[in-house]
Amino acid sequence: MKIQCYIIHPDHAKIPHGFRKMLETTLSAEENLHDKITIILCNDNMIRRLNRKFLHQNSITDVLSFNLNIPKSENLQGEVYINLDITRKQAQEFGVTFWNELARLTIHGILHLYGYNDNSKITKERMTKRQEELVLKCQGQVHW
Repeated sequence: MKIQCYIIHPDHAKIPHGFRKMLETTLSAEENLHDKITIILCNDNMIRRLNRKFLHQNSITDVLSFNLNIPKSENLQGEVYINLDITRKQAQEFGVTFWNELARLTIHGILHLYGYNDNSKITKERMTKRQEELVLKCQGQVHW
């Protein structure tokens, strides 16, 4: 497995401690050890630009996932963009820690790469169940 992490956010300069471990735990749980995942921690402005350019929506969101697979490739390649501004707001709104919400959004984005979706009630329930299992498994791994 190859994991790359980048921060493009004015308030944060380094990858959170334990973040790679959380990613490894998630990919191992999904039994995808030969995949290449890039995680980009960004802000409202960047995610709005990506959302507008690729999804034609002029709005901010919490997480965007892009499957970059070459057709018939055995291993997945993908990028997940996580908006740290929204992460902070949602953590307060949901009454959880920033780290818990960061883990949740990261795992949510990764699950999208592996074919999970939240387009219908049934698929959303399936995705949310798996997401929360993985959040529990990764609990306490991430902090600055």
